[in-house]
Amino acid sequence: RADVPAKFRVTVDADGVGREEPRTLLEEDYADKEAWGQRSVDLGEFAGQTVTIGLEVDAAEPGTVALWGAPTLSRGTGSPLPNVIFYVFDGGAADFMSVYGYNRRTTPTLERLAQEGVAFERAYSNASWTLPSTASFMTSLQSSVMGGLPRGTNRVPDEAVTMAEHVHRAGYQTAVFTGNPNAGTLSNLQRGVDLFREDWADFSYFGRNNHKEASTNLHEGFWTWREAYPSQPFWAHFQTTDTHGDFPTVPPFAGRFVSSGERDDYLAWRERLNAAGGSWMYSPACDSTEISRTAFYTIHQGMYDEAMAHNDYELGRLVDRLEAEGQWENTLLIIGGDHST
Repeated sequence: RADVPAKFRVTVDADGVGREEPRTLLEEDYADKEAWGQRSVDLGEFAGQTVTIGLEVDAAEPGTVALWGAPTLSRGTGSPLPNVIFYVFDGGAADFMSVYGYNRRTTPTLERLAQEGVAFERAYSNASWTLPSTASFMTSLQSSVMGGLPRGTNRVPDEAVTMAEHVHRAGYQTAVFTGNPNAGTLSNLQRGVDLFREDWADFSYFGRNNHKEASTNLHEGFWTWREAYPSQPFWAHFQTTDTHGDFPTVPPFAGRFVSSGERDDYLAWRERLNAAGGSWMYSPACDSTEISRTAFYTIHQGMYDEAMAHNDYELGRLVDRLEAEGQWENTLLIIGGDHST
């Protein structure tokens, strides 16, 4: 409560045997029950020593509950190891990316990056949807090896070491920013991750529209993390959902390939199709409503292309900021997709 603050304290016991009182490095009264407080403590003077770090809380009122969240130890900024960003376009189809010859200019950022780096002409997902595909590329194991999909879930076994666990053991700070729960705790992929952000409150699987600005919001979360934990090296996994699921796209990319009239037709048709049994490609609702599959999915494709262009633009902004902050030359950016549209 605001009138009963909790006193948070960080201590260090450098003696290790209790002969000396632990030193207090941070002590602060905190009473905000709505937001986490982000604090950093410099442990540089204890370099090379084995110490015990204490995280303590006191409160005057009995029954007060206080929480420590994800304490993280990190090194300085002088590591020779490269930073790594693994960036996944969730539902990103290579055949609708202009970097692979698509006739609409959907991925100018990827074209620029391909000129500077390497573009793989053949890369195959292990599955046609997120749940098994993400688990596979995060563990290098086929879904069947990990037990398949019992009861529609794909909880990665603890025995399967994840990519995050590997790099964390190598001394990396790790973070995941995902707009899809199938790439998160639903699949037990939070292991080895210092900061895990699942931004799927609006995900369509849970009865709401898909989050079409995932790239924008997840990138903001990434920069907040970097400001709070500036040490290196870092490993970050993005799984954006701009190109996944429901449409229309958000401005200013809405309207790039689809007119407002076409968008209105699409939304009206989708409502009629859903009421008649479903708006998937081979639904018999298309026959009973006499709505043209060709017309409906031509507009759908245009909105998908708009979402692709939006995600590509936001990726370009991420790269530009990495360059501006002097981190680009020491960052390995790997871009892929978990499945097609």
